[in-house]
Amino acid sequence: MIPDTDLQLAVVIKALQSTVASALEETNPLAREQCQLAVATLGFMRERLPRRRRMVRMELRNSLALAEQLNARQTNQDLVACITTADVALANAELDSTELEAVTASLNVVIAAGVEASPNDREMALLVISATQKQAELARAWFAPGGFELDPTALRPLDELLK
Repeated sequence: MIPDTDLQLAVVIKALQSTVASALEETNPLAREQCQLAVATLGFMRERLPRRRRMVRMELRNSLALAEQLNARQTNQDLVACITTADVALANAELDSTELEAVTASLNVVIAAGVEASPNDREMALLVISATQKQAELARAWFAPGGFELDPTALRPLDELLK
């Protein structure tokens, strides 16, 4: 087994392109399309994998910033506990991406519950919209290689957003 993840992905991509794709019959366009999609997805992940942990940490920081703003408006003990957990998680260099994603998900559940409990709070809505814009900008830059952006040059560079 090849110990280098990047090399493993490169080998799989090469095998799919040179061996599997050429073995697929012209009469099976769906299989050929799916093979192309698999190659594109693996290529995307190969390119993004080195930045994945930074992306997950930034998503947690974005959620944490919103939680702190919401908590400053109205203290919520569940939110305080999640904020503390998020601070500890960000300070722990040993946590992997999956663990950080779990902390983010828990924090987002508590944020959502707080927002749902105050459906007519305009100031809270504006805080959420602002935070959502920041997170959407990050997600759009992350997925820009997928080709769905009308003008990808209008996006801020991903590495800039991950700082």
